[in-house]
Amino acid sequence: MIKSMAVLRHQYRERDDNGRIIAEIDDYVLSHELVVQMYETSVTRVSDKLTRAQQLFSWLVNSLISKFQLYMLLLAVHNYMETFQDLATS
Repeated sequence: MIKSMAVLRHQYRERDDNGRIIAEIDDYVLSHELVVQMYETSVTRVSDKLTRAQQLFSWLVNSLISKFQLYMLLLAVHNYMETFQDLATS
């Protein structure tokens, strides 16, 4: 992955005495960001969209919304539950 990042940016990278491209810290950072996201999704089997939905729901529950608003939200989520289940299994 790091090699790929360096090769993609080869025109901006220095080369060693053998003509090989020298990766820079930016190549490592971008590779790390991409791998971490793929790893988290594969290990937890939860997509980023579902994780964000869960975080939003937790925030709503912990905030100062009324019970009626929470009930209406849960009703709306229930109507789309199949969509959330599809996201979790994909």
